[in-house]
Amino acid sequence: MTASFWQKKIIGEVKVSWIAIIIGFYFFLYVLYVATLTYNESGYMDYSKRTFTDMFLSYARAQTFDYLFKFLLTIPLCYLYFKWIANWRLTVKMVLHLFTMVLFVFVWKNIFYFTMESFGWGHLRGTAQVWDIYIPALFYVIQFGFFHAFEYYYQLQKQKELEHTLRQVSLQNELSAIKAQLNPHFLYNVFNTISASVPPEQERTREMIAE
Repeated sequence: MTASFWQKKIIGEVKVSWIAIIIGFYFFLYVLYVATLTYNESGYMDYSKRTFTDMFLSYARAQTFDYLFKFLLTIPLCYLYFKWIANWRLTVKMVLHLFTMVLFVFVWKNIFYFTMESFGWGHLRGTAQVWDIYIPALFYVIQFGFFHAFEYYYQLQKQKELEHTLRQVSLQNELSAIKAQLNPHFLYNVFNTISASVPPEQERTREMIAE
């Protein structure tokens, strides 16, 4: 119970499987977002110059780096919140999240923009860049809100299991104590019955049983 859920799942004995779950989570959102962008843009597309597949791959190319960088930045933050400071109060963690969220958005935005410019690909410019602040910040809040809620649920279930186990152990101890009290009386009654059935002429046998 002292180890947090994420300490076990990300750092512990099932590290690979839980990392796979996070990758699956990101991949699902990635495909959903690319499909949404492509569908919205398809209504204004000139199919004589560009196909639906070309547009999908174009969005997928940029969003691959987008979600990859978010994923890579999320891993050390999970180490921070669910291993290194797992035992800190939740209110303190929430305050700290305000700072790490700003750091998350700042680092992601600069790395993403640098990558897009290095490959000669586009990104939002001017006042439109506010969306590259708002969306990553919202993404941060949603994913860590989910992480904390899931860990709380897991810990609650573990607490219930522990209480159930303790009740079972307590009941077993009580039964063992009752048995320990009953067994001597049962043995005494057996010897007393045997002694009563010994004929009078075998007094020595009766004395041995009494001893």
